[in-house]
Amino acid sequence: SLTSKGYAKVKLTYPYITESTNFGLTDVLNTYVIDQIQNAVFREGRYKTPQFLIESFFAEYAKAAQNNPTGHPNFWTLERKVDVTYMNTRIVSFMFFETSYLGGAHPNTNYFFTNYDLVTGAKLQAKDILVDGYETKLLPIAEKEFRKIRNLKPDEDLKKAGFEFPDNKFHLNNNFGFTTDGIVFFYNAYEIAPYAWGHTNLLIPYSEVKDLIKAPFYPADGKK
Repeated sequence: SLTSKGYAKVKLTYPYITESTNFGLTDVLNTYVIDQIQNAVFREGRYKTPQFLIESFFAEYAKAAQNNPTGHPNFWTLERKVDVTYMNTRIVSFMFFETSYLGGAHPNTNYFFTNYDLVTGAKLQAKDILVDGYETKLLPIAEKEFRKIRNLKPDEDLKKAGFEFPDNKFHLNNNFGFTTDGIVFFYNAYEIAPYAWGHTNLLIPYSEVKDLIKAPFYPADGKK
């Protein structure tokens, strides 16, 4: 839905799952999707419906307008989107995107991945999908790709280059998902670098991690 009122706009885009092979899985996935869309903006918790979210956003904008001598604050925007980045018979990866501007120096934009087991309905972590001890092999592969896309030399000091990692050592976060091309580890703005540097979309091709993904989860169309 796309709704605007005065100088405020809300855009919500999300899928609705109508059927699945696993009893109860449809409700699990739709609950996840709608929870991301209905997450509150100005307080903790979630709204009952997307429409309540929209009405709350406009109400807060109206309050801000009353306190602004020009009759309205800056143009407020909120956009949320849930996409399916990959799905096979065993796994589905969702990507949640949000960008908002409520005044200030710049908008805020974030991406978050969530993965579900289509057999059990469980939310999956890296340890569920990857083989035991995967970190030893995956970390150097990921760091090599990270340094490539960030134009860093193999031995260049991360902190001196402007990146903030614990103990000044490259690490993978838990914000990851499957795509048709490989596994993505996503670092949002501010997470490891200044806002002006943007986010880091770290795509690792399946050919690089073919031995690290447990057989049930390996994409049937992944290049081996």
